[in-house]
Amino acid sequence: MTQPFELPLASERRFALTYPVHASGVPAGELVAGRYKLRFAQTEKDLLDVQRLRFEVFNLELHEGLDSAYLLGRDEDEFDAFAHHLVVEERITGRIVGTYRFMTKAQADARGGFYSETEFDFRALPRDVLERGAEIGRACVAAEHRNGRVIHLLWKGLARYLAWNDARYLFGCASVPGTDPAIGHLLEDRLIAQGHRHDSIFLQPLPALRCDDRASEAATELVALPPLVESYLGFGAKICSRPALDLAFKVVDFFVILDLHDLQPTIRRSFFEKNVWSEA
Repeated sequence: MTQPFELPLASERRFALTYPVHASGVPAGELVAGRYKLRFAQTEKDLLDVQRLRFEVFNLELHEGLDSAYLLGRDEDEFDAFAHHLVVEERITGRIVGTYRFMTKAQADARGGFYSETEFDFRALPRDVLERGAEIGRACVAAEHRNGRVIHLLWKGLARYLAWNDARYLFGCASVPGTDPAIGHLLEDRLIAQGHRHDSIFLQPLPALRCDDRASEAATELVALPPLVESYLGFGAKICSRPALDLAFKVVDFFVILDLHDLQPTIRRSFFEKNVWSEA
């Protein structure tokens, strides 16, 4: 289902679009699991509800996110209207309690680039990754619904999206809370020592976002990777960049890539097999 709308942005610009853009890339159907339903956003209301959830998690709970979100009560950027949004819905209330954002090259071409390109120089990214990849980001779950079932559903939805779009790679920004450049350097050293750096792909952060200052080392030994980033690495994702300092969102970002050919068979079976969706 498509619906014409105008989505207001924090920048006061307005896009007159038909949502979702590139609708053929949105997987059909839904997956019901107990009290939850997994599906993809289809309307302007869905998109606004996704943005409200992200505001609750990123801004109100984690004290991250864009400052402009406080004016709107929504975490919104100029990529949202061009992206596809996976949602976990609580069936009894209809409330969206989990979400993930995806963008393929077709959508990025319509937008004028991927979100990650606002932080990293894509000239070193192989064409095959761009053409057969999907950018992921803005994942979050409402605090009271952070349970194994919702997290598992989000991964099932991710697998559904990749299979539907014949994607081999997923990529995007892996975010760590904080704005101290030392956090980026410490984690970079740790991840390299643990064997998580890609052996051939390496992107530089844009000059204005580089973590150039190593002066502060206070408390950085206590910095831990968020569970989502740990999951990416556990599945076999590789770090493909130096750290970038995203002051607007108040995080340090690494560019990561996961090649689905590197997934362990047990993980592939868990998320890609028996992933049967019913008609909505």
